[in-house]
Amino acid sequence: MHKNQKLWQAVLAVSISSALAFPAFVYGQSGTYPPTELRLAREELDSARLALDVRDYERARRLAEQALADARVAEARAETESVRQAARDLRLTIETLRAEAARLAALY
Repeated sequence: MHKNQKLWQAVLAVSISSALAFPAFVYGQSGTYPPTELRLAREELDSARLALDVRDYERARRLAEQALADARVAEARAETESVRQAARDLRLTIETLRAEAARLAALY
């Protein structure tokens, strides 16, 4: 593979990963996403940029792809936790309604 082609593939991978992972990084600051995966993603993206600087294009591409994967894992974990919380809230609401219905049934 031609050296310029490797360069452009690496630059493209780092750019795309940076853009696609950006929302996760922003939401991660608010505690929306799990910090471990976001920290890994940020470190890998930083390492990918450093690899670009030293012209290790293959490593830069791999690190950028891994950073994006870690950001997506963080997003999936956050969505899973959000669904779990919604299910807990719904269960509590149902229990409250049942208790209220039982209380009203006892009165009548």
